[in-house]
Amino acid sequence: MVDVNDQSQGHSGTSYSARCSIFLGLVLAGTMLGACSPGGDPAPVAELPASSTPAPTATATVPPLLIVDAAAKPRDVAPVPGAGAPCGIVDTLDAPLEPPDGLGSGVRWPYGIKSRRYGGKYHAGEDWGLRGGRNLGKPVYTIGHGQVIYSAPLGWGRDQGVMIVRHAFEDGDTVLSFYGHLDPPSVTLPVGSCVARGAMLARIGNPRTSPHLHFEIRDHMPNEPGPGYWSVDPALAGWHPPSLFIWTQRIRTTPGVAWTRTVTEPLRAALGPAADGTIVIQPDVRRLIGLDAADGTERWTITVARPLADAVLDADGDTLYLLDRLGSVAALALGGTTGDDPAALDGWITARAGRAGAPSVLWADDAGRGASPTIIALPGPGGGVAVQAGEILRGFWPDGRVGWSVAGLPPVDGHALADGWIVLTTPEQSGSVRRETVPAEGPGGGLRIVALPLPGRPAVAGNRAFVLHAEGVWSARLDGPDVVRRHPLPRGVLDEGQILTLADGGALVTHRGVANRRLLRLDASGGLVWDRRIDHVDPRLPSLLRTRGLTGPAPRLVTASSDVLRLDLLTGEATRVFAGGARVSGGRALAPPQALNEGTLLVQLDTGGPEGLLVAIEPEGDVQAE
Repeated sequence: MVDVNDQSQGHSGTSYSARCSIFLGLVLAGTMLGACSPGGDPAPVAELPASSTPAPTATATVPPLLIVDAAAKPRDVAPVPGAGAPCGIVDTLDAPLEPPDGLGSGVRWPYGIKSRRYGGKYHAGEDWGLRGGRNLGKPVYTIGHGQVIYSAPLGWGRDQGVMIVRHAFEDGDTVLSFYGHLDPPSVTLPVGSCVARGAMLARIGNPRTSPHLHFEIRDHMPNEPGPGYWSVDPALAGWHPPSLFIWTQRIRTTPGVAWTRTVTEPLRAALGPAADGTIVIQPDVRRLIGLDAADGTERWTITVARPLADAVLDADGDTLYLLDRLGSVAALALGGTTGDDPAALDGWITARAGRAGAPSVLWADDAGRGASPTIIALPGPGGGVAVQAGEILRGFWPDGRVGWSVAGLPPVDGHALADGWIVLTTPEQSGSVRRETVPAEGPGGGLRIVALPLPGRPAVAGNRAFVLHAEGVWSARLDGPDVVRRHPLPRGVLDEGQILTLADGGALVTHRGVANRRLLRLDASGGLVWDRRIDHVDPRLPSLLRTRGLTGPAPRLVTASSDVLRLDLLTGEATRVFAGGARVSGGRALAPPQALNEGTLLVQLDTGGPEGLLVAIEPEGDVQAE
């Protein structure tokens, strides 16, 4: 059966499917804790004073964030004949129309869709056309280096010419690209011809339907046109989604990408790399997966019996701490360390598997259960964790012993650890500041604990805490006096805002208000340095993350389509250093990006199908662009 542009589903010859358009946006985004035991008297505290005169709220005249594009594109490599690749190895892939990015073209009848005209069979390819003007006679290009293995001016009879090109990849895999509905006089390349990526193959012909290109990516039928439609899901019979296949290869070959892997669920969290080179990802509340940091291959998977509230790695990177939603905590050994105390194992790990040793349980503690639990990995040689559940914050040694505890704390709204401080914020904006100090010989020895009666998300820079809440930013000295200064913002959505401290003691803030989205820089005292509108940057509020730049840790803005922007903290301008190019309508990531310890970014892109693409962006790609 020949392939035609099916009109029975309401797709005309001049319309385009927004859901399946390729490459949308692709531009290849106190008291010492000697008295810190339960029942000890808290230190005297001062009430929070009224805030000082607030800075004026920015208005609609706030300038937009200026973005300069410096994102590296996939590298061009000339085809060099070799064993198994007589016409060269694929360097990257381009669009078959308007290469390299296909920005002037699109898919108007997608892959895998059922056709009533063909008895409910599935479309084995995509129907491509230009976005403006006539398709008849327009050039068709090979998507990558390869060899012509089928060339027939009337391969589809009345529906005209067909060409097939075989492409060889560096790992030894091969794939076939298929081009149908070609103008017969233009199909002149003989079988055996070598073609380089972007070389013109033929022109769009005039089939029984309106002129368009039928384009497939497949693994079979190298010497015949095939039917164009298939009786079952074509993905089960040797075909690939064409746009996704090209886009994925372009992402993989973009400078700065270390590895990619397909995933089936949104990424909830990522930790590491651990001391043994494992990245721990959490796809849901009951599973943890260990990936090799070098190539993203799976090392192990564990399933837990209890829904997890959080997980953290210790300072040495060899112990993984799990916190369930009731405040129970367990320590798991990474890197082949022995464990599995039967008493600790009970009620935690239900299954594990993998090519490398999965984590084993060292110990567990159920004694401190309580509402809204929080876990904090403690710094220093002793390591360990602090866990708050209910009104008690306890510090655990790596062997499971409790080294200290603080009682009578309010529920935690947010927490931050940096520069020798643990800062807790509370849901209620009232009461007194609570200060404690961890004993020098305890886990996280010498840390100072400050509980601020401010709702919101805290961040610590030096001896100051910034707290982001729905209506503004508070700045508080942690070592007293309790001077709190508020920078007001239009009422917005706190859940989407972020605050990131800077090396100079200031902070960056993202804020989503009712009318606009904003990025602000504050100085070390909480004053406004600059304010930029970012409505044009992202359909959602971008993520603030810290990666490694030329001079050390540096802030980056990551968009929903996984473009990575380097921020100029002096001018309030940005440079795009990586273009993620999410391809589906709206261009979005499946989950917030994650920054790993050494600065690698993990972003998960929506592919428009059941699988997402997890992409590891190495800091070298960012540095190169700088």
